[in-house]
Formats: sequence, C-alpha cells, structure tokens
Amino acid sequence: MRLPLSARRPLLLIHLLGGVGWFGAVVAYLVLAVVGLVDADPALSRASYQAMALIVWFVVTPLSLVGLASGIVQALGTPWGVGRHWWVFLKLVMTVLSIAILLLHLGPTDILAQAARHGDLTLALGRLRVQLVVAPSAALLVLTTTAALGVIKPKGLTPWSRMRGQETRSSSC
Repeated sequence: MRLPLSARRPLLLIHLLGGVGWFGAVVAYLVLAVVGLVDADPALSRASYQAMALIVWFVVTPLSLVGLASGIVQALGTPWGVGRHWWVFLKLVMTVLSIAILLLHLGPTDILAQAARHGDLTLALGRLRVQLVVAPSAALLVLTTTAALGVIKPKGLTPWSRMRGQETRSSSC
C-alpha cells in the first residue's frame, strides 16, 4: 500500500524529528557521562548520573522508538520498501540493533543513578562509568551512519527485491 504524498510528508517530518532528537539526546547523555566520569566534584558526578537516567528513560528511548516506528511505516508506505534497497534494510537493522543495545544499557544507567542517589560512586562502579561513555559514543557513530544512508541513498537492490521482481515479470507473461 502506497501512502499519498499528503500523508508521507508529515510522516517524514516525524521521522526526521525523531532521529534528530534521538541524536541530540544521546549527545546530552554523553556529555553527562563524561562529566560523571572525569569531574572531581562528587556532587556534580552524582547529579550527572541521576540526570542521565531521566534522559535515557524519558527522551532517548521514546525518540528511538518514534524513529523506528516512523521509519517502518514510511518504508512500507513508499516505493523504497523495507527489503527492496540495501540502504533501507541497513538502516532498519542498525536501528533495531541500536535500540536493543540501548535497552541493555538502561540497567547500568539505573545502577549508577541509584548509586549516585545514595552517594556511593565507588571505584567498583568504574567499569560502568566508562561503559556509559563508550556506548553513546558508538551510538552517535551509528546514528550518523543511518542519517547519511537516508540522505545519500546508495544504489543497490537486495536479493529479495530482485527475486520479487522476477516473480512479478514471470507472472505477467
């Protein structure tokens, strides 16, 4: 089913705002993670980890789901399709994997936020603190790549698209 242009444009706007918002929220999360890791002021570190938990639960996660859902609806409602072009398929796979990794990192963020609430940012939590700097750094790379794929739209059809095209041609003969 192809969506009319009047429906695709607002959907594209939602998709773009979701992606840009997701990117911006990850930048804010990363800044707080770096402050929490390197700042010598314990009060500021504790505040950073508590703010990170709010950002990841109430901004990053919802915006990632908006980006995924609007991207799927767009792909299904436009000639691009979900499995026709490599760039669309790669964006989908990268987005799903990013959200899965994000969901795995909710736990460490909550652990540090809880520890910060109780004033216990011990050295035992050092690995988690580093992990919460590395993960959003990688996420920014992935989000930049998916944005670039959406802008550049590299050529190339998937094997599924080619098979479907041959079936369509042979059934029309």
